[in-house]
Formats: sequence, C-alpha cells, structure tokens
Amino acid sequence: LREPVYKGQKLIPKGYEVRVPQQGKIVRLADNIPPQILKEDQVQTTMYQVRQGDTAFSIARQHGVTVTDLLRGNGLDDQAVICPGQNLRIPGPDERGGVRLVATERKKGDTQSLAGLTPKTAVQSGAGPVPVAKAEGVPVAVPPALPPKAVSEPEAVADQAPARGAQCPPLNPAKVLDNLGVEVVKKQGKTHGVIRVEAEETLGHYARWLGIRAWDLRRLNNLRYEQSLAVNQKIKIPLAKGSKARFEAQRFEFHKEIVEDFFAAYRLLEGTRTYRVKQGDTIWSLCENEFELPFWLIKKYNESVNLSQLKPGMRLVVPRVEPIR
Repeated sequence: LREPVYKGQKLIPKGYEVRVPQQGKIVRLADNIPPQILKEDQVQTTMYQVRQGDTAFSIARQHGVTVTDLLRGNGLDDQAVICPGQNLRIPGPDERGGVRLVATERKKGDTQSLAGLTPKTAVQSGAGPVPVAKAEGVPVAVPPALPPKAVSEPEAVADQAPARGAQCPPLNPAKVLDNLGVEVVKKQGKTHGVIRVEAEETLGHYARWLGIRAWDLRRLNNLRYEQSLAVNQKIKIPLAKGSKARFEAQRFEFHKEIVEDFFAAYRLLEGTRTYRVKQGDTIWSLCENEFELPFWLIKKYNESVNLSQLKPGMRLVVPRVEPIR
C-alpha cells in the first residue's frame, strides 16, 4: 500500500489483500467490516498550485480547511515553506480522522519502473519560498532561485553557489509535479479541453481517465492508429460534466506515483554537474545511458531549455543522486 492510504488520503484499492495479525479480535473485525463504510469510488485528489502572494492561511481559508489539515495533508510541519508553483493537496472533507477503507480497482501497468519515471515539475523561474508556519502567514516573497537552469550559451553557464536566505525544501513529489490541469477552450459554441503530453502518458491513459475509447481521442485529434505521442504535444480532449476534475485528479495521481517511487529509492545530494551536449545526443539517450535519471528530474533542473531540440554545445544541469540504502 502506498503512503496516502496509511495517511487516510486514499482508499485501499478494491481487491487488495490486506494482511492482519493473527489475533482473534483483529481477525473478527476484519471479517465483519460494515458494508456502509465501504466506498464505490476512489477518493479524488483536489490540487492547488501556489501563487505569488499566497499564504498557508489564505489557501486553507479559500478551500474551507484548517491550516493544520492543509499542512498535515501535505506532509509539512509548521516550519515548512511553500513556493510559487508548488502543488498542494487539499484534504477532503471526510479524511480528517481515521483511515478509511476500500476503493476502485487499480489498473495493471500504471506503475512505471524507476528507469522510466517521468512526470513533470513545478517551481516557476524566479519564484521563491514562502514560510508556511503561522496561521496569519507571510506573503510569498521573491527570493533566490532554486536549482540552476541550463542555457544555450556555454559562456553563460557557471556553477552556481547556494543562494543566501530561506530556500524551498528539497525536491519532493509535491514540488516536482507541475499543474497538470486542463485548459478549457470554447470555440463556435463548443467546449473542449487541451493538455500537453507528458512523458509516460499514452492515449490509453487519457481514454481511461475520461471514460471513453482511445479511438475517439485519435479521431478528435486526427491521429493515425500507429502514430505515437510526443512530449509537449497538444492534445484535445472532450469534456463532459465533472470529467475535467476527474481527469486532472487521476492524471496527477499517475505522475505522483511515479515520482514517489523515485524518491523512495533515491535521494538528492547537494550540488549539480554540467553536461555539454554532443552531436547525436537526444534527451532520451542521455537520461537512459549518460545520466541514468528520469526525464522529469532533468527537466526540473533545465526548465528554460527545449529538451526536445538539443544542439551540440548546449549545457545541461544534472542533479546528483544516490540510492537510499
């Protein structure tokens, strides 16, 4: 089971075999779970992307939750900081107590191997940390930049010294994930959604999250059957009532799981190294063979670079990691 289940944020997946201690009372309780506490659907995640000027108090008040629940729901304490662009999970109304039971069936193939971990990122360029602690909150200040970014001019790239002052906490799933929202477009009286493809995503994922056929998406986007998707490609999706929020929640959970798997196996070290792009390099070959790091992590440290169009001489910033033993 994943961490959100133990925290009461998500339900136990339907069909999951739960092991319990061989103690009479516990076994009897497990065998006699009241049906009224079981749920048909998984809890949907509501996300909020921190903006300049936000405080923990203002975010909590806006969503009708307490600051304590907001911090606890995101694994933060009262000394933590939040940063513009960071995604915060908004606690649901029924998860401020004990752990709940059962949920929807988990689809096979959703979990990716560490070699293919790939979602996306958040902290916007120039944005900085915000103290989260007090209920009154301190508005988001404009502080020193986070990880260094690669640029196309070699002479412009240098090892950056750690910035002074308060810093956003180290990367974690909540900070790495971007706003995976859907852009709503209205044209000639019709409404549809537009998203940009992220690594590891397929039309099959989109179809399942929308509850439609992949063929319908191919037809809507004039895609051939054998045509694959490219990262950052725009895709139109149909929007039925309630489907936007459901799609965004399931998409976020998909990428969050990938990122959590990485951070469960590796930790980031201080400092970075610089790699000069060579003739024939692609971002995929570099991630797999040279860096041995997921695309989303390289993207995080090189947000100003178009990674799909690398040119010889460009410099990429590469984080240092080590396995968690």
